[in-house]
Amino acid sequence: MTPPWLWSTAAKLCLAFAICAAGAAEAPPCASVGAIRWDAWHGAKGVPGVAVEKTLGPSRWHGRLPVCAQVVAPDSVRIACDSNEQMQLEIDQAADAGISYFAFVAYAEDDPMSLGLKAYLNAPNRRRVGFALVSEIDKWGGRSLYRPVVERFVRLMRETGYQRTPDGRPLFFLGFIRDDDIARRFGGRDGARQAIEELRRLARNAGLPNPYIVLMERQVARAAGLARDLGLDAVSAYAVADNSVHGGSYRQLSSLVEQWWTDAQASNLPLVPPVMTGWDRRPRILNPLSWERGVYSDEQMLRYYEPPSQAELQSHLSSAMNIANRYPGAVPARTVIVYAWNEFDEGGWLAPTRGDNSSRLQAVRAAIDGSCRAR
Repeated sequence: MTPPWLWSTAAKLCLAFAICAAGAAEAPPCASVGAIRWDAWHGAKGVPGVAVEKTLGPSRWHGRLPVCAQVVAPDSVRIACDSNEQMQLEIDQAADAGISYFAFVAYAEDDPMSLGLKAYLNAPNRRRVGFALVSEIDKWGGRSLYRPVVERFVRLMRETGYQRTPDGRPLFFLGFIRDDDIARRFGGRDGARQAIEELRRLARNAGLPNPYIVLMERQVARAAGLARDLGLDAVSAYAVADNSVHGGSYRQLSSLVEQWWTDAQASNLPLVPPVMTGWDRRPRILNPLSWERGVYSDEQMLRYYEPPSQAELQSHLSSAMNIANRYPGAVPARTVIVYAWNEFDEGGWLAPTRGDNSSRLQAVRAAIDGSCRAR
């Protein structure tokens, strides 16, 4: 056997490289960043498309309009942003900012709200950004109707680019769970759990690992009970805000979210940290949406948070990534979820707008670079 001191320089380099490579392979990946997509921006093709053209029609909100929108009069806009070319552009924008996946709010396949997902699946550059699903269980149909819905989810999970946890489990978000809805549709939490277990069973039968299902729930105490009763893997939130705050600062909003993280961790709940890019629903108060049954009042127009500066958004996202990177647990999802890519009329967005072309994406890029380098 050749003594180590007689090994060639090349052999020593090969050994060193092998050791480094093995170490790198064992190191957990840096936390991924997902962005929620609510794709109502299709104009006259559907009720939500017409509704958001009305909410963002007044000139005071035109700075929120996506760049692809058109101002046709001082208080009238056209937002038909569902083209394949627009989706390709948004994929590139997200990828350049370091975003790992879009989390599409799921609707029926023939619903205009699914046009964004369809455009994504047809995009030639879709491999640059993965995707996941956000589902409302009341849209599953109920005990005798949910099978085709979960079968479609499994088909989508098998698509190239579907986001997975570091150990390979498809990432799936489940939110907006109201006990009266699941009582009516599934007979209660036990029936809803059976539907969720059927999703898991069908995924395994299709050759997939057991899906990693993340509950989206604003109330931490309720989240603990729901996650237990429905057999879910982790908790997060679609959005975290206090609707009683009058003209709050972004720092107040981010502090509220960060307290939510702390409360979830204190409850020993596996966590996917939610990140807020803003919360300001005044456009929907001035022009209430049919599905929300809102009523205008002067007092409601005082309830909002100021938008973030680039530095504030970067700091908030960095904090979330730091938690995800060090989060204890055998198999954490190691991801954060951002509200949102395109909730323009609710006040949460990352996508370029007429009033802010790229600073939010620059904040995301800086937060990801800084958090991943610091590990």
